[in-house]
Amino acid sequence: MPTIQKKLTPASVFTLPPGDYQDTTTKYLYLYVSALHRSWGYYRWDPLKKQPIRKALGKLPDVDLEAARTAAEDYRKELAIEGGRAKPEKEPKIKALLDDYTAKLKLEKKKQWFWAEDIFGRVYSDWFDRPLSALTRVMIEDRQREITAERGFAAATRALKALRALFNYAEKREVYAGKNTAKLVDLVESEPRRRVLTAAEKAAFLDALNTPEFTTTYVSDFFRLLLLTGVRWGNLCSARWDEMSLDEGMWIIPAAKSKSGYAMEIGLRPEAVDILRKRLDTVAAPATVTERSPWVFPSPKKSSVGHLVEPSFAFARVLEMAEIKAHTTVHDLRRSFGSELVNKNVSLSIVAKALGHRTIQTTQKHYGHVSVDAVKAALAL
Repeated sequence: MPTIQKKLTPASVFTLPPGDYQDTTTKYLYLYVSALHRSWGYYRWDPLKKQPIRKALGKLPDVDLEAARTAAEDYRKELAIEGGRAKPEKEPKIKALLDDYTAKLKLEKKKQWFWAEDIFGRVYSDWFDRPLSALTRVMIEDRQREITAERGFAAATRALKALRALFNYAEKREVYAGKNTAKLVDLVESEPRRRVLTAAEKAAFLDALNTPEFTTTYVSDFFRLLLLTGVRWGNLCSARWDEMSLDEGMWIIPAAKSKSGYAMEIGLRPEAVDILRKRLDTVAAPATVTERSPWVFPSPKKSSVGHLVEPSFAFARVLEMAEIKAHTTVHDLRRSFGSELVNKNVSLSIVAKALGHRTIQTTQKHYGHVSVDAVKAALAL
């Protein structure tokens, strides 16, 4: 007999005919009705162990609807805290473990939920069909050298931290009993990067964005907004229209998406508001509002997350067009934004607020320096 999804009510639970009913109000809560009994149960499919998780929650009338909903929610939280399932008979493959970890991040909203999936997809995808126990220290060290050569120290550090996190998750879930091999490999923490665009480089960069190659795609809007707001590029990739208050010139980045763990209020300059309004009227304006993409920058390649994920290739092309030879990263646009504020004698407390830093010390460490252009201007006085 197929399961029937239904919003259960205190009255309907006593009158429903025999069958299995899934409550649409509370996740995983079921009412099983037979000729003799009406019983509550928790049911959920376990993708990692590939078997169901079940728990009896009592019978009517001893346990009413509200009590059953509370019991189901409590059990769901208990599973999330304790790992959710018993150790499987066979160690899971990295892809299955990663999918489970990503689902946990999405549920708890502690990080951008696509964080783990995004990093692994770029640098560890050839390991997906292996268990963690198959990864040796030499394998991880060799991969770190490859990532460093291709993407730089910062990317290698992020990748290794992500791998360590997956090992930690597997240990907590009791699906892996070996060593955290990724911890045997040293992190390479480089000195804080201070690269900012010079005035000439910024002008060339903006000129490049004005060419037809970029004005007809998301590229021009995306990188202009990074320069105008100073936000992290990942936040702009996942920006949603319901986070924007264009009439008020504000963008609220939710705590779940913020590196600091707190909601960020981003003041939007008039030029940034103009760019966003044009996107709203063109890119995100289908026949009806309900059909509108929720993303400010929908994925041009139909990614699984629905929004733009990887702008680095487009960025490299813009740098080429602008003839900027010095090593430059997308994050350098954020640093350029912060440095411009500092060089205009904006107080560090305001700069910290604009950049979403929790402390002025962080701002001082990364942005408390004067650009070469500012020195030249001062010497010319």
